[in-house]
Amino acid sequence: IVTPGVSQDRTEYATLVVSGVASFSVNKAITSGAVLDNPTDPTSDLIITAGEPFTYSIHFANATTQPTAEAYFVDVLPFNGDGRGTTGLPSALKLLGVTAEMDDASWGALSAEYTTDAAASVLSAIQTTGNEHAATGVNWTALNAATIPPNATALRFKTAGVLPAGSSGKITVTVRADGDISSIGGIANDVYARTMD
Repeated sequence: IVTPGVSQDRTEYATLVVSGVASFSVNKAITSGAVLDNPTDPTSDLIITAGEPFTYSIHFANATTQPTAEAYFVDVLPFNGDGRGTTGLPSALKLLGVTAEMDDASWGALSAEYTTDAAASVLSAIQTTGNEHAATGVNWTALNAATIPPNATALRFKTAGVLPAGSSGKITVTVRADGDISSIGGIANDVYARTMD
């Protein structure tokens, strides 16, 4: 907390510089198809409409000063009782579209895979220490953007190799909830990541 100091008739604020260790960062957010429950409060819940697609993005970056080994990202689509807080879905979310690319083509490609294994078993696999990339316990198939499987339960993305310092990429996923969504339900989602250092 910085307390303002008063000098004559103006207020001055001390400059606060925070130094921290850079790291590999990953964030995820809904980017379209949802509206704020309270438009005047940007921290209010986001509302989605049954039958209408919504899109979320996963951004990642090697914010360190050193290259890092290949990275994996696993995104288990939300499902009722997933232990993350998802409730009120009438059925599994339907996968409609996926894009994945590095922000600079010189950093290589970003491959995508999907599984139709039970979502609960995929979640259990990635919650196992050392298996956050679901190398074991999950059946993966290469994803073809032209034939998106609507019954996919999870997605896995892999960088092409060593990620230089400052490299970054973006994954975009579009899904739809069909049927009546409970008015007191909610969707919670996360992403698991592992670098192979």
